[in-house]
Amino acid sequence: AKMGGKEKERRQRESVEEIRRRLNGDTRKFLGQMAAQFSMPTLRGFGFFLMQVCNRVFERVTVDPRQIEKFRKVQSDIKTYGPVLLLPSHRSYLDFLLVSLIAFAYDCKIPLIAAGEEFAKIGLINYVLRASGAFFIRRKLHEDDSDLYPVILREYFKEITKSHGVIEFFLEGTRSRTGLLLEPKKGLLAMALDLLFSGEVPDVQLVPISISYERILEDQSFPRELLGEKKVKESFLRIL
Repeated sequence: AKMGGKEKERRQRESVEEIRRRLNGDTRKFLGQMAAQFSMPTLRGFGFFLMQVCNRVFERVTVDPRQIEKFRKVQSDIKTYGPVLLLPSHRSYLDFLLVSLIAFAYDCKIPLIAAGEEFAKIGLINYVLRASGAFFIRRKLHEDDSDLYPVILREYFKEITKSHGVIEFFLEGTRSRTGLLLEPKKGLLAMALDLLFSGEVPDVQLVPISISYERILEDQSFPRELLGEKKVKESFLRIL
């Protein structure tokens, strides 16, 4: 039997509503997995804890105060200078903690930090990092064959870049095992520059940061990985 016009329209409406419900559910799921959730009490507590750790782990941490003052000037007036992208070199897990700690110690704006989604799967680490400004992204955007995830990431990243104004991510995408700079991953940088080219921000300030260590905490695992051993899965105990 042929389907009547009204019945066909009803089924089409139901199909559209089902698609909308699914998209809304996926959007909420992706944002829940991704988004940072700043908590000042957690941030202050974590900052104090990191300062105690650094006092024990490092003999000293040396920064250029002139560059700190330049950063302080730019990050205090985002409307004039545009958002600031902090682009550190990446050799250790401590890199993003050090950048935030230095911003904390010098009373600068704490950056929102792009972190790998695997850290969001580690209970306490997930909570502390998310409350301290980390947002979590997949290393492979299409790993579940969803075309929605890259769209959500792009819109979320653009929104926090405009509203928060200070974003940190690693152009190399992962830690360098050799000490040499890796080929840059341009995805997040391209998203930020889209804001500039579309006229949504007056400018974009790129701040390359070189972080050097006399010895890194991962100096025992990196040689084994370079010799072909499988990378050890991230865990709470491994990070500690």
